[in-house]
Amino acid sequence: MLRIIRTTLLSALITPLTAPACSTCFGAADDMQTRGMNAAILVLLTVLGGVLITLALAGMMCVMRVRRTPLSSGAGDPV
Repeated sequence: MLRIIRTTLLSALITPLTAPACSTCFGAADDMQTRGMNAAILVLLTVLGGVLITLALAGMMCVMRVRRTPLSSGAGDPV
């Protein structure tokens, strides 16, 4: 445990106090790199939304099928 604490403190002392931001995070809003990053974020959100909607619809379909299926009354029913 002491080794982990020592390593953490040493790495905190060695790292620089300031870190420069990339042009996407810190640069101009009309830069090509910024626009590309924004487009990539929108694509990822669209894909994620599509996957989540598909999972929700699949769950709803399962619930609807279970509700439509009649319950069996037990061992006395003929096959």
